[in-house]
Amino acid sequence: MTKAGLRKPEFINEDGGVILIIYRPNIIKSDDPLKLSPLEKDILNLIVKDNQSTYDNLAISLSVSGATIKRAFRNLKVKGFIIRQGSKKIGYWMITEKGKSILS
Repeated sequence: MTKAGLRKPEFINEDGGVILIIYRPNIIKSDDPLKLSPLEKDILNLIVKDNQSTYDNLAISLSVSGATIKRAFRNLKVKGFIIRQGSKKIGYWMITEKGKSILS
């Protein structure tokens, strides 16, 4: 596991049993802008044009499923490229300074 860059597993003795904790690698690197997918870049560009688009409208525009759009938005939020302003129903998406730097 050390060769793969993973943390060592933990063994915990508890009440006549053993608990084994195996750690997974971190998949999303939130501060690595080079890991932005083409879909995520397309979404950022569409948000610039219309920041009140719905997931469904974006899915139709980009010819992908709604679940794919939601996953991409989650990644963009985790990476710090977008934030939500206002409520879920009448709010809008805003591109952060970090997101704007990727588009320029």
